[in-house]
Amino acid sequence: MRTATLFLAALVVSAICCSASLLQADEHVYAYPVPLKAADRLCDGPVGKPLPFKEGTTFVWIDLMPEAKFAHPTLYVLLIDREAKVVKGQWWPELNGERVLSGKTAPLLVRSTPKATAGKRTAAAVKQSGQARQVAPDAGKILPCEKPQGNVIRPEKVDAKVKGCFVSKPGRYEAEPGDLIELEYTYPVVPVAWPKSVHRETDRGAIYPSQLGIRRLVVLDLIGTGTYVFYFEAKHAGKGTAFVVIDNVKYEYVFDVKKNRK
Repeated sequence: MRTATLFLAALVVSAICCSASLLQADEHVYAYPVPLKAADRLCDGPVGKPLPFKEGTTFVWIDLMPEAKFAHPTLYVLLIDREAKVVKGQWWPELNGERVLSGKTAPLLVRSTPKATAGKRTAAAVKQSGQARQVAPDAGKILPCEKPQGNVIRPEKVDAKVKGCFVSKPGRYEAEPGDLIELEYTYPVVPVAWPKSVHRETDRGAIYPSQLGIRRLVVLDLIGTGTYVFYFEAKHAGKGTAFVVIDNVKYEYVFDVKKNRK
């Protein structure tokens, strides 16, 4: 049971770290090794208010500034059933009046990311690799204003077939040649709801897969949910169908592409 709880916590934390841009480059993530009891008192520091939770909650704490010696941004992730509640903090957690990191039941460090150095290379290293970049002669100049080209079609979201998830409303829509189509799938960042596979399809009609592909949507300062955006485009007049496929569940979008639609 202890191993299963920690493994589940690690999965949740990994999902949050992948989908939330709020996290820093050197955060530490700790998973408390046993589920919390209803009688437990979990606080943000010695004078913080108790955090509400249910019996059996798995507790994960994220230290966004591990080297800080005083108050600094932290995150509390409380996982129970299919829900992951995230609470912002500014101190080290205390459980039943005892600092968690130095208590009898120490949490497991499940993620420790070093400060960002990856991708940074010296000019000499770049030159040696033969990848020295040529600076464009017009670099730094302000580009002229562009006129809008086409529309972006983004249907409203409704309940998906998986509880707690949302998807762009399937159905029939109109578009014009050149329109960009954005279809979304939003899910809570918990292992049971995290999509195992996502892809897109078309019927090879007037709707084509866009070169933008499938991307994760990042909403700054919003954590606890993840969103995939599936991009399509209306190539020419006619009819076409786009499909969003999540774990073999297919959502269908039929488009009537017309020039100068009203």
